Amino acid sequence: MEWFQSSPSNLINWIRNEEGMYYSLDLGGTNFRVLQVQLGGKGSMILNSKVEQQLIPHQLMMGKSEELFNFIAPILKQFVQREGDGFEQKPDNRKDLGFTFSFPVKQLSVSSGGLIKWTKGFSIKDAVGKDVAHCLNEAMSEAGLNMQVAALKWKSSIKKIVKGLNQVQMWEYHHLTWTS
Repeated sequence: MEWFQSSPSNLINWIRNEEGMYYSLDLGGTNFRVLQVQLGGKGSMILNSKVEQQLIPHQLMMGKSEELFNFIAPILKQFVQREGDGFEQKPDNRKDLGFTFSFPVKQLSVSSGGLIKWTKGFSIKDAVGKDVAHCLNEAMSEAGLNMQVAALKWKSSIKKIVKGLNQVQMWEYHHLTWTS
């Protein structure tokens, strides 16, 4: 998602052409957020967006990586099911997930990265060096959630993404209103 930060027009063009429901998870600090965005495609913008925040229990910030990700995955699954986008759990219908990870990682690919160190009060020793996207993928699989991390982003936040998307949507709304 780095590409849209360099040029707002890139984000506008991408949103105008994409259609469907998209999900993102933001893990940072003492909580995590899940985001659902519905894009209309064919020149339209964001049709709907929902964000939910969940506190991370302190003991999970000091425990094992498997415990942390196994806590997150079922909550993400409940969010997806509750928001009802017609998402069916079929092996050939896997949804992609954007994963914002607010801790230092060594980016290995667009969808993977090894944790360098914890900050913000976390101290899960067995996670250092592990691919955090892989850890989340495993937990989602165990929870029966047919999703995979398609993009891993370090040091951003869903609030910034939503704010940016809302600004783009407001810009287009005002632009269309004033030029119509």
